Amino acid sequence: MKNVTSHTGILEIVKRMDNSVNGNPRFMLRCDGWTFCTQPDSGIAYEIENYVGKMVTVHIGTHYGRCQLKSLWGHKERTLPYITKPDMSCGKTQIVKDIAEKKGWDVYYLQTGE
Repeated sequence: MKNVTSHTGILEIVKRMDNSVNGNPRFMLRCDGWTFCTQPDSGIAYEIENYVGKMVTVHIGTHYGRCQLKSLWGHKERTLPYITKPDMSCGKTQIVKDIAEKKGWDVYYLQTGE
């Protein structure tokens, strides 16, 4: 996945897409003005409906020319986090994950075939 960016806002479902070839759900989503979709056969697609209307931080990037969800962090409160947003390409992931866990935020990572 390339061009990964971080966005914080209220998660909305734009539409439910056709299932993947393996029968797993897919969604087109919107957060912070960005529209993106879940990756085929990703486990997070089963959790998406639990975060609709809630404050989340998403990492989205391009994969084969499409804007797709890489990871999702749910916030317990509807307030913006005051920590800096992680740059997934420079090794800050573990530091941010530790801070998020201390604050009680849910952290999910998607496994990709890369």
